[in-house]
Amino acid sequence: MKVSTLEVWQREFAPCFRGYDPAEVDTFLELVAGQVEDVDKENAKLREALARQKKDSQRAGEGEDDWKKALMAAQQILEALESSNGSAELVHTAGGMRDLVNKGIERKSPRPSATASKRGSVH
Repeated sequence: MKVSTLEVWQREFAPCFRGYDPAEVDTFLELVAGQVEDVDKENAKLREALARQKKDSQRAGEGEDDWKKALMAAQQILEALESSNGSAELVHTAGGMRDLVNKGIERKSPRPSATASKRGSVH
């Protein structure tokens, strides 16, 4: 049975012979009501924090998937360039791309720098 703070505050007990001291019961109920209220507030804060964390985690996962796809595409291009019978310049460019791809995989960086992407482009 879940008890709310309001229910604790509003609960009344019928007096009886040889019963509990009403003042003691009231004092205890006030203490319990205060603690229930604190727990409810903390629970609400934790739920909000959990929702934010889930949202952030989902966004990070989506971004990571995009970068994995980009790195895989770069790897495929690199392999195609290396396997072609291109000029020495093409092979040199492919080697530079391999370095960029390997650095991106090692660092798991969110994205390569603008200069790195220019250096790896084929003219």
